[in-house]
Amino acid sequence: MPIPNPETPVDINLFNYPITTPEAAKFWDSSHPCNRAKVFIAFSLDEANYRELAKRHGYTREWRDRAWDAFDIYVNLRATEENLISLPFSELETSWWDCMPYSGTAIQTQPQVWAMTPSNCEIPEGSSFTMEVDASGFGDFTYQWYKDDVLIAGATSESYTVNPFELADNGFYHCVVTNSIGSTVSAKLLYATVLVASIITLDPTDQIAETGATATFTTDADQYDSVQWYEQGIAIDGATTTTLMVTADHRSTGNHLKQYAADFTRGTKVTGTANATLTVTVPIPIITLQPLDVRSGVGDTNILRLTADATGYDTLQWFKRNRATGGFEAVAGEIDTEYAEIASYSGFFDRYYAEFSNSYHTVRTNSVAVYIEADEIVVLGSFSLGFSEGFDNGNQ
Repeated sequence: MPIPNPETPVDINLFNYPITTPEAAKFWDSSHPCNRAKVFIAFSLDEANYRELAKRHGYTREWRDRAWDAFDIYVNLRATEENLISLPFSELETSWWDCMPYSGTAIQTQPQVWAMTPSNCEIPEGSSFTMEVDASGFGDFTYQWYKDDVLIAGATSESYTVNPFELADNGFYHCVVTNSIGSTVSAKLLYATVLVASIITLDPTDQIAETGATATFTTDADQYDSVQWYEQGIAIDGATTTTLMVTADHRSTGNHLKQYAADFTRGTKVTGTANATLTVTVPIPIITLQPLDVRSGVGDTNILRLTADATGYDTLQWFKRNRATGGFEAVAGEIDTEYAEIASYSGFFDRYYAEFSNSYHTVRTNSVAVYIEADEIVVLGSFSLGFSEGFDNGNQ
């Protein structure tokens, strides 16, 4: 049996444990193969851990079996200098076969099998992945790998590689190891791919819609499990398809702009689209009812009433001429389509108009001039006033 000669690690750690004592360094730095075998066992948690570490460092199966049979009592003795002192040190003049005595009579049993790769791995989709087992026991071994209890043709070595590892390769894998005495089944290992995130193939585009109209946003991705739309960063209840339809409403849009985006989820991966902007346009209010002429006498029972109406507005405000300045001023609280005022005295003469506004536009009605003589009111007629810059003429 050849004597292994693995390379000594360049750092001061052995299997993630620091070599901090002279005894540990003495064994690891020794050129005697038995001392190396002992420290492998002393720094291993258990037999499976030892076999994994020894195999990765180049020790043959025959050597691993023989070393374990000779030194298994020293497993996990790495903790302190005092414990490592209990390890018998093999001097160079002592041959390795004397350190690991062997009767020459093998115990004929079926193989013992250890899985050398961890279970429940997350493997990047499309990457190469190798599963591996180790076995000990009598004679020569044959290997056969299975996926979900189905034989994998050609998978007949102690390792099995899947390249590339795809979603369809998810499943339970195990290996049956056989010698002349019998067969042993390894533990079943579950491997699962880490799904690659969705790739956006269509970002939603900006939309312009008049208030009250429907705006449609569309998106798409290559592979996904679910979709969720967001408005201003807040998930929209029930918006879980690639098409989103929203009703444009400038009164709920703030500055008439809203951002929409969608998230595509695949497994645990989430990919978001670019934001798309909805611009809500607001039409000019249309006056549907101009103030009409009215008649009334003087007194509490004689009410001057003016009525106006429009479409496409958010607010209404009545204005009355200030006789002292000649300008018009808003009448506090008069924000309904009907304006009412008591005709208070003979010779009363005033002018009135209403303004209809939304977020973008303001229009004025015709103004009405009123003159009261004794017990009756004379409406001099409807006529247009000059409009301030920036206002829309009231559909005249």
